[in-house]
Amino acid sequence: MQQMYLLLPPSEGKAQGGSGSWDHHSGRFALAEQRSFVLDAVRTAPPRSSVPPTGGSLPAFERYTGVVWQHLEPATLSATASRRARTQVLVASGLGGLFCWDDPVPSYKLKMAASTPQTGRLSKFWSRHLPSLLSDKPVIDLLALEQSAALPVPGEHQGWWRVELVGPTGERSGHNGKAAKGRLARALLSTDDPIDLLGNYEDLEGWSLKVQIR
Repeated sequence: MQQMYLLLPPSEGKAQGGSGSWDHHSGRFALAEQRSFVLDAVRTAPPRSSVPPTGGSLPAFERYTGVVWQHLEPATLSATASRRARTQVLVASGLGGLFCWDDPVPSYKLKMAASTPQTGRLSKFWSRHLPSLLSDKPVIDLLALEQSAALPVPGEHQGWWRVELVGPTGERSGHNGKAAKGRLARALLSTDDPIDLLGNYEDLEGWSLKVQIR
């Protein structure tokens, strides 16, 4: 099994509840300083339609419940796929920068495209801090353009596969596109050779892959 990172988008839909309170020092990556800066900026001048973190925390794979995550179906992954998800899946977040599969995540609403006077556009802010964290492994990037803007490819990298999905009639987004992305993410976690899968993938509803190697 080739070691890699699989970049997934967060979702507007989020489960409620959780335990304790979110600690912005938590998680695999050392992003506490940047998260603290974003939290202060959002609380000082909340972007339109944003909701600061509230309540307890849930693991990322339980917190996010949007269409991509519904069709990824974390609860029904095999034991092997779940182990891979814990080491490979990263979620690009306007609040946290990068959340790993089982990192604690609060209930919040904050788009990567949002701006504050202190941070500027969050994608631009995070682009100064995130790319260097991903330079040690190949990356399969399933992010939406909004989140992908926060992760320019590092100058020296082992391989970065940017994947877009195209529907049977040429559509590239919407509910069905997100569902197809969730199915693809599940397939990538369920195979021993995810890079090979990108060249041979057949979606059950006819979505095809447009893969750019960056």
